[in-house]
Amino acid sequence: MDSQYSRTQWSPIVRIWIGFWTVFMMVLSGWLFFHVQNVSESLLVAGIALLLLILFCLFHSLSVSVSRNSIDLSFGMGLIRRSFAACDVVAARRTTTRWYHGWGIRRIRGGWLYNAWGFDAVQLEFSDGRLVWIGTDDIDGLLEALKTCGCPVEDDGGRIYG
Repeated sequence: MDSQYSRTQWSPIVRIWIGFWTVFMMVLSGWLFFHVQNVSESLLVAGIALLLLILFCLFHSLSVSVSRNSIDLSFGMGLIRRSFAACDVVAARRTTTRWYHGWGIRRIRGGWLYNAWGFDAVQLEFSDGRLVWIGTDDIDGLLEALKTCGCPVEDDGGRIYG
């Protein structure tokens, strides 16, 4: 892929909150095993820590790449991916998401949101009517990259709420 634009946005919520609870659960599991001598509870807590570690690896960041032919998204270590054909985009707009839309991969009114952190996003409208919001901390760079690959960009600097 000949990427014209590539940006990775880190998720402080995942890195701090889930990271903290993962370490806490691992320490608690060790304490239960060595001091309380309760193997079943220790294994349960270790299982929760493992689940949190998996979530951490899957969602600690969002990488966006724009090439001449595609717009590629990947979360965390890259197991969760999504790709869109750039030629199918009929409009790209600057937008802001609401607090209740959250972060991660979400179905929101009218389409899908892919977001690691923050509220700034680019809304993509596709030829089949689908809408996709891509959260970013570099909205101007992403819009410029989309414009460069031939996507129509409607950038009036205003806010469109999705």
